[in-house]
Amino acid sequence: MTTSADVEDVERCIAHRRIVRSFGSTITVEANAPDLLERLTTRLPPLATRTQRASRPRLRLFVRDRGLCHCGREHASPALFREGFFQASGELDQLLDWFGRAAKLFIAERAPDRVFVHAGVVAVRDRLVVIPGRSMSGKTTLVLALMQCGATYYSDEYAVVDGNGLVHPYPQPLGVRDGGWVQAPLDPESMGWVPGTRPLPMALVVTTEHVAGTTYHPRELSPGQVAFDLMQHAVPIRRAPERALDYLVKASAHARGVSGARGDAAEAARAIIAAVARA
Repeated sequence: MTTSADVEDVERCIAHRRIVRSFGSTITVEANAPDLLERLTTRLPPLATRTQRASRPRLRLFVRDRGLCHCGREHASPALFREGFFQASGELDQLLDWFGRAAKLFIAERAPDRVFVHAGVVAVRDRLVVIPGRSMSGKTTLVLALMQCGATYYSDEYAVVDGNGLVHPYPQPLGVRDGGWVQAPLDPESMGWVPGTRPLPMALVVTTEHVAGTTYHPRELSPGQVAFDLMQHAVPIRRAPERALDYLVKASAHARGVSGARGDAAEAARAIIAAVARA
């Protein structure tokens, strides 16, 4: 168990700090080396901007690298601390991934005037396709296939919904998996794709999951089913259920919804592009 004396000891290691604001919440990023601080900031949520003061809701994360610290002590392994309390130790790359997930999840849970939904999002001629789903359901693969069919990238992780039901861009690098849990970031702009920049209404909500060898034949969903599918994947559903319901009912009010397993992502992408025209 971490004690107050331990927290004071950790405070002596902090030499570099940056405060950023993202979707109405702030994150304080701390490190014991300048190059480590720069690596941490690359793992922050997209569209995060620097600020001078941490306002609520707020999160404080500190990563300490191994080796001789400026405090004069030798640290045997990298470690991560949240609000000054020890969280984990291990390889630095693993801690950086943990840091990034913790920062993004905090923003998704605590954004005061947005509702984050686990979903891939693309735009087809200014009409949004939202693909709600859990991790490992094939969202990123399908988003990438849709982009290869000409869709505009919005997100492969979160649909960010405002109080009017519009969905905002969340343009992080796509997390392309290597067949397991490890993700390799793919920057859309490096591939010549320009991410979306303005909020748009939902046109089509696609509930699907990859099943090898399956031909994509989705069924139509009722408006209530569409809203329910979005609610199932809403990050703040336990913390702010009324706001989540209000925002997502507005967002799905004029959206068509389809559901069905898919096999080949390219085949499903072509069908979805055609469905958008009919939405």
